[in-house]
Amino acid sequence: MRMVKWMVPVMLLALAGCDGAKKAEEAKKAAEAQVAAAAATAKAAADAAAAKAKEEAQKAFQGQKTELSKQLTDGIEALDRKVTFLKEKAAKLPPALKKKADAALAAFDTAKAAVTGLQAQIDGAVDAAGLTDLAGKLTAALADAGKALDGAEAAIMPAKK
Repeated sequence: MRMVKWMVPVMLLALAGCDGAKKAEEAKKAAEAQVAAAAATAKAAADAAAAKAKEEAQKAFQGQKTELSKQLTDGIEALDRKVTFLKEKAAKLPPALKKKADAALAAFDTAKAAVTGLQAQIDGAVDAAGLTDLAGKLTAALADAGKALDGAEAAIMPAKK
């Protein structure tokens, strides 16, 4: 019986030791679950931030596209106003001067077609670098069309001596 008296506390201690190991294992699993949850939360936050940045970049890109299209449209409208005036003047010229004026206006029409053709490229642009390149092309094309129009103006309305 004596043996039983001291075995009970030993068994209780052994069981308590097992219970402590079990609690430690449960605590470890709980900590791993917290780490996994924190990692998932951080990943979700990073994904949301990346999606927001992508959306903002897309908005900026669309704004650039719209601005470039507006610049093209405004440029063409300004050229068209001037060419309409010059065509009215050209219609009143004598035949010899009219032929020269028509050739100059044809050169303008070719330059204007190059400007107008850029609209499809602007609409099809997929990145900001492409838009930057197109902005340069548009500026150059508008300048060329302006020079062609100045040539037509010189042919239609020569400087008075």
